[in-house]
Amino acid sequence: MTSSGLAISLASEFIENLHRSDYEKQDCEQKAFGRLAVKIKKYFPRLPICILADGLYPNKTVFSICRGYNWGFIITLKDGNLKAHKKNGRYTRQTKYRTQS
Repeated sequence: MTSSGLAISLASEFIENLHRSDYEKQDCEQKAFGRLAVKIKKYFPRLPICILADGLYPNKTVFSICRGYNWGFIITLKDGNLKAHKKNGRYTRQTKYRTQS
């Protein structure tokens, strides 16, 4: 998203559930994010990136991917997300999660 609010898609990753009965789990947005992150890092290795995501994405895997690629992230939290952090006092609505440089 640019400073003027323009959102630009750099790449896409489809969610694919093949019509087979031998798969273990269905594909989902979170798995697609992992594949998309690899693709974006490959095509734009030096581009500074900040992921802006909705309430499906606040989980350890997504945070690890973003930190591993040194990407910033802004992720909406739904009520009930990150309960362990709230219990331990690590999260408040004002907390800002940032990657370390």
